[in-house]
Amino acid sequence: IYKIYILFHQNQPVVQAKVYGNIVEADMAPESLAILLAVLIRLGSCGQKSCRREDVQELKDVITNADDEQKSEIAIIKAEVAGIKNDIAALNAGLSQILSILGETPKEPDTTIASTTYGETPNVPDNQSTTHATVTPDNPDPQIGDTEALAAKSCLEILQTRTTTPPSGLYWIAVTPSYTTRLYCDMVTDGGGFTLVWTFTFTKYDIQTGANDITPRPSWKLNKFMHYLDIQDVIVPVSNKPPTSEDQLGALKFKYWKLIGGNAFIVKSNFFNWISCNETTGSIVEEGVSGSIKCNVIKYLSTELPQCSTVTPTSLNWFENKGSICGMYLMRYNLAYMMFEVNSLSCWPIWDACGEGSKARLLKDIRSPRANVYIR
Repeated sequence: IYKIYILFHQNQPVVQAKVYGNIVEADMAPESLAILLAVLIRLGSCGQKSCRREDVQELKDVITNADDEQKSEIAIIKAEVAGIKNDIAALNAGLSQILSILGETPKEPDTTIASTTYGETPNVPDNQSTTHATVTPDNPDPQIGDTEALAAKSCLEILQTRTTTPPSGLYWIAVTPSYTTRLYCDMVTDGGGFTLVWTFTFTKYDIQTGANDITPRPSWKLNKFMHYLDIQDVIVPVSNKPPTSEDQLGALKFKYWKLIGGNAFIVKSNFFNWISCNETTGSIVEEGVSGSIKCNVIKYLSTELPQCSTVTPTSLNWFENKGSICGMYLMRYNLAYMMFEVNSLSCWPIWDACGEGSKARLLKDIRSPRANVYIR
């Protein structure tokens, strides 16, 4: 006697009902759908023709009312959007008056969100931020790295291009032609031009226990340097979100590291000596590429070990033939100096300012330990 089809389009129920040859169809809010189902249940239990006619009419009324409700909601939203546009226009007019007094030319406001059609989203490529740097009266002449349109290839390019040394902070970097984002640049340390790619802490700040790992870790391809049996013990979370400051945990997706640097790197922390290294044959941006590095201590923190204030690692080791059990190492000859350890079962981090493979030669009682890796 009747058929009903309830479909869902963009999480909104679309109802098509055929009752005694009459077809009715409408988009419905969830509460209207509940009323419709109640009517249909009663319709199925009623045997009188008059009852059926009444319920068919009620069914049509429910669907018609639902359609009217939908139109009413859209009209309200359109009115709100129009009001927002008017507010923006008024603010822009006021800004124009202020800037005219200051002798500046006002910048056309960005009304992308206000002009977006209800139910639609702006067309933004994947992995691309919608946040834009703003040109203000304080910065009327943006330079490379200040805006998305003037994104640089790296922090080093910004430093080399500008006539004066810019401050450390967030700058727009075009990592790839389709991925532009804001990354933190250190423009001062050891000549500047370093890009922050990784900030991490420890799961348990006790170097003497196997329950301690660095966290989070970059999106390393573990099968390039670890055996599959050891990979099973890696439970440290992966981060693909670059840190926007030295205090924010996170990591730029590892495949992008080599696109913005890799000839040199810095490791800073609040518990260990800072080191700056130039790569010769070893690489921090390529899994499995072990080799020599040349490093300097650029800030001495391990105050309990003055005899090791200038000791540095001599190699970066991923271990060949998938021989790494724990992660990536910085080593002084054949002993661990700094270990980026991610194996939660078999290993513990080694941070030894003397490069003798000890586990606990770092500052103690640090409430919130964290370390930063920069590349250039």
